[in-house]
Amino acid sequence: MTSDTSKSGYLFYLNLIKLRDERQSHAAFDLDAAAMRLLELVALGHLNVRPISESGLTEIQSIGSAETVRQNICLLVDLGLIEQFFIGTNNSTKYLRPTKLAIDYLGGVGQSMMKAVAV
Repeated sequence: MTSDTSKSGYLFYLNLIKLRDERQSHAAFDLDAAAMRLLELVALGHLNVRPISESGLTEIQSIGSAETVRQNICLLVDLGLIEQFFIGTNNSTKYLRPTKLAIDYLGGVGQSMMKAVAV
């Protein structure tokens, strides 16, 4: 006989799998893991009022080579998910922030996660 805890754990697992499958099949944007991680980092920087620069992202080796990061930045800009901006009069450093479209998209992912964990 299984305990309620193990049943809940398995249902939690099934809900997470369902969320992953829904996210992949109904994705509004065709983002690979590296592009999604980059979008998440930009959004976190914005949330914490610590905008991240393009050059700062290219230094994070865990999200890919500098060239891959640049390509993903261009992809996210083209999709309208992030935008570039400058701080003050310093026009030599480009910073990135999520657009309203990205915030809505990530909010939808968050709502799906909340549903998945509500066992």
